[in-house]
Amino acid sequence: MRMPPKWVWTCIPPSNVSPLWNIEPSATKDITSFSVKFKQLVSFAALQLKTGQDLRLGTTALPFPLTSVVVVDGSINRMRSLDGILVFSNVRELRLSLNQQLSTLPPLNHLVHLRLLYLGNNYLTSLTWLWHPNTLTHLDVTGNNIASLAGVDACRSCLHVLNVSENKLVSLDGVQHLLQYVASVVLGLPNLDDVSFVNNPVADCDLYRMRLCQHPRLRVLDHKTVRCRI
Repeated sequence: MRMPPKWVWTCIPPSNVSPLWNIEPSATKDITSFSVKFKQLVSFAALQLKTGQDLRLGTTALPFPLTSVVVVDGSINRMRSLDGILVFSNVRELRLSLNQQLSTLPPLNHLVHLRLLYLGNNYLTSLTWLWHPNTLTHLDVTGNNIASLAGVDACRSCLHVLNVSENKLVSLDGVQHLLQYVASVVLGLPNLDDVSFVNNPVADCDLYRMRLCQHPRLRVLDHKTVRCRI
């Protein structure tokens, strides 16, 4: 008996195309989302996806070209690596939350169109894997073990939304030093308009909200609207 494929694909109608994907209107006709959510995969390479004219998955022909895929959802798996991800050369949104064996990422510089990256609830300990330059506008690393924001400057040119909630941002020099560090990182991201550090020690600092609200473009801090600036 042939096993069912470990993936689900969906054609995305033009009315559902997100402006965040930065796709030209003329290119929205035949685009696809690809999901391997909750399939116990250890990597995308296990799917044996092919590129070129022989687009096959094991013995099952793919009903779409891989270049049409703009959303990839690999959430809730057992991924230890991202081997095989590069076949999705046109991906704009990558979802990898709840892969609790994922502790780091390779540079994804070959995914030149990637805009939105969701990595919540994994075992990431740093952001130094972020590649430069990149075009990420949304980065969500909620619920990891990240202790430092080192590496975020690679997102300086485009990042609008940064969620680092429920991590372990610390400083050996104390929490006030940590606040100064976090503020310098936030202020160094000129296009940032939404950031969250909920459930990190820095969010309990005196003057935390005032300090971060000095960012001239910030509209939302910790899921609350910025209504006035000091």
